[in-house]
Amino acid sequence: MNIGEEQEETIIVEPLEAPVPEPEQEPAPAQPPAALA
Repeated sequence: MNIGEEQEETIIVEPLEAPVPEPEQEPAPAQPPAALA
């Protein structure tokens, strides 16, 4: 039964990590404008 509880925690951690990569993409587009400057 402990295994079932651990799986639930893993699912909650995945969604939190997904939103983190998104913010990283924003700074990437900011670099191209800097090259034009």
